[in-house]
Amino acid sequence: MKKIFTVAMLSLIAFVAPKAEDFYTVAQIMDIYNNLNLENAGTSEGQYTVRGYVTKWKNGYPSYQNADFFIDDSASGSTSLFECFRLTGQQSTDQHELNVGDYIEATGYLKKYNDQAELVNGTFRVISESSWTPVPVSISQIISDNDGKRYILTGVLTSIDDAAYGNLYIKDNTGSIYIYNLKNGDGSAINFASLNLEEGDTLTLSGMYKRYNNMDEIVNPLYISHKKGTKVSVPGSLRVCAQNLENYYYNYTQSSRPKYNDEAGFRAKTVKIVNAMLNIDADIYAFCEVEAKPIVLQQLADSMNAHANAAGKYAAVNDNIDYNFGEGNDNHIKSGFIYRTDKVETVGSSTGGTPGNGYYSHTMRIQAFRLLANSEKLVLSMNHFKAKDSSSDQGEAQRQTNANNLVNALGNITADPDILVLGDLNCEYGEVPITTIINAGYEEQILRFDSSAYSHCYDGGELIDHVLANASMKAQIDRAYVKHVCAYKCNSSISSSNSYSDHDPYVIEIVLGRTTTGIENTESKKANSEWQKVIRNGQLIIIRGAEAYTITGQRL
Repeated sequence: MKKIFTVAMLSLIAFVAPKAEDFYTVAQIMDIYNNLNLENAGTSEGQYTVRGYVTKWKNGYPSYQNADFFIDDSASGSTSLFECFRLTGQQSTDQHELNVGDYIEATGYLKKYNDQAELVNGTFRVISESSWTPVPVSISQIISDNDGKRYILTGVLTSIDDAAYGNLYIKDNTGSIYIYNLKNGDGSAINFASLNLEEGDTLTLSGMYKRYNNMDEIVNPLYISHKKGTKVSVPGSLRVCAQNLENYYYNYTQSSRPKYNDEAGFRAKTVKIVNAMLNIDADIYAFCEVEAKPIVLQQLADSMNAHANAAGKYAAVNDNIDYNFGEGNDNHIKSGFIYRTDKVETVGSSTGGTPGNGYYSHTMRIQAFRLLANSEKLVLSMNHFKAKDSSSDQGEAQRQTNANNLVNALGNITADPDILVLGDLNCEYGEVPITTIINAGYEEQILRFDSSAYSHCYDGGELIDHVLANASMKAQIDRAYVKHVCAYKCNSSISSSNSYSDHDPYVIEIVLGRTTTGIENTESKKANSEWQKVIRNGQLIIIRGAEAYTITGQRL
């Protein structure tokens, strides 16, 4: 028989757990919870057993370990009334995880947490399985439905973020989504090497949607199958990578900046950089904090060619910067670019900052590029603002000068209206130098996709490397993210032996020409791309086959 307690009895006598075969409904357990009058974070003295239907996963973790889900007396009931928090499943059936609609029995302690009723420190078992069978849906549909159910997704693998943990991105014709911790069909850890999963493969999986840190994710999905494919080549696709290389010097004996002082140290750092950059597989690389000598990026490009076994594939932009060894340390470093010669070409020469500010003219470099596939252009500005050097931060005024000079230089760009500002700005979002750039018409892109991103690890992880785009450039950006390969102090999955900088690289995925901002070479575009731009009745029209769009994206 169930034991029914009045408020007075609950406050005067010790709890006596119900018999093993006894259980409460969710409605009954909520009455008991309310009568306990627990303080916040307070827990009942004894355990309770409750039965109900799984209505939703709280965190998208469909596992029998640390399961966190909601239950109700009806399969179509509330999704946020009573929470089972981090319970351990007794796997008495053949299924490997809970599903929405399963009828379960859970035993644990009642707890009040942030005014939420919870059952904690307990176990559960499935009494009867849900009749729900996952069905195929598009990426946009699983995001819009957000109903806690498992679905089948099929998409092209566009990039592998972390093979060890099964983290990657897939894309279909409705959108893209992040796959976190892909598992085998039986729930075990997946082996990328044995599956030979690569970019361009078409992957089918089953999973549930979760929104985490402003990112759309499928968490702990189960692998179903994949078909080999070719690397994704969306018309106009362009990948840009940027990074602070932390005092990458060829003439390492001429400065106290580098952490190495011999040829072996220089070569070891070069190999680490090359391996990381080739793994990212960008079309344009923008670097800062490299020695202000032409040979530095030239030899890095040569090393990338040698490791890729592709002579001439990568080239360094010639900037004619060559400091004298006797100059002050601030003039020893610069920013610069390496690019894939089979994907882009330079437009014009590399330019610097405001005349008279020699330090910043080395560390702010502006270069326009043209995408060979469709003749679309963009302008990249790679920067390195003055570092913070003490608690009183004497560099604040210098960083503000850097920001003012940058805004002035951006205002004089004529090569193309699509502008992307990159670099180690030594400021976090909200600081005055960043705000100065934002007020000039630019928006931070890394934080647009991940509000908790960090690129440097000094005080627990901070984002001081930034990607800022003007409006026309923003419309062509699919995503921007930090690739964690160096900041091992904030990420235990990174080995310090593989780190070559105190900053992580960051990547921007662009579809250049998706929102066209000006009239370029129409004849060249006809020859190199299926997209064409023409003028009709004084209006710019973008055409592909039988499709025609206005500059605002309206289909004609």
